[in-house]
Amino acid sequence: GLGRGPLRVCLAMMADKDHEGFIRALGLGPEDHVATVPLETPRAASSGSLAEAARRACGAEVQAFDRLLPALAWLGSRLPAGTLLVTGSFYHLAAARRLLRRTS
Repeated sequence: GLGRGPLRVCLAMMADKDHEGFIRALGLGPEDHVATVPLETPRAASSGSLAEAARRACGAEVQAFDRLLPALAWLGSRLPAGTLLVTGSFYHLAAARRLLRRTS
């Protein structure tokens, strides 16, 4: 684990990456939540396939989304509040940073 309180993970990855291995390395448990989203590229993993990998790799609550904004809203609504972690791809991080700057 990361030695922290609950994590709210927003995850998007390319299709050719080790999804389960990456998710296992996060050390997520039942107090954590994972929202998966697709990247806007043909090389991206689908949010559904990422969600299935997350369910196999960890005990967190997992939900697949088609778009980033609803995924972030769902993570923000989870209780107790936790730390938001946007991860999996630099493309995903850049998109989330742009969106979070516009909505804050």
